[in-house]
Amino acid sequence: GMLALTAQRALSGGLQERARRLVDELGAQVVAILPPETRGADDAALLSDRHAALLSANLEGRPVSRTRTQKASAGGLDRPVAVVETDRQLAVLRRWRMRDGRFFDAADEAAGARHAVITPGLAARARWHVGSVITLQNLPFTVVGVVEAGGLPGDEDSPVRRLTPGVETVFVVHTAALPWTKQS
Repeated sequence: GMLALTAQRALSGGLQERARRLVDELGAQVVAILPPETRGADDAALLSDRHAALLSANLEGRPVSRTRTQKASAGGLDRPVAVVETDRQLAVLRRWRMRDGRFFDAADEAAGARHAVITPGLAARARWHVGSVITLQNLPFTVVGVVEAGGLPGDEDSPVRRLTPGVETVFVVHTAALPWTKQS
């Protein structure tokens, strides 16, 4: 009886800590719409920019952000990195703190700027910093910021891994011409 009670309390405490961490990471009033994990090549645009615009129009006063994650080769690195195509709202919604530089702005989106924001883990491993010119799939991008984007080692195996960026992630403006992805 005591062993079962102790095990239950430990499990409950662990789940409570995980829930607290998720609320800290994602926020409490967030809705995420994710495509199925197993997608075909034709499913790349399940949720288009038009869908995001409709959501934004119908959630008046509430910010809407879009993301699409791909893997891409990065110049000078031995393995592909996660590249998150997104907009200027993401850092605001997620309450991320900038370690250096800035996140994207309206001008970046309007111009389809080839700017990148990176996580500290990637900055440390690749020795990139604000002002570095990096290549993703042989396309040049200028690093404009380093963001504390959450994501902890081990989150890759979490059921919510698709909602948290990895420790080594590159963010790019979703309006940039990216030949490795379908634009919608």
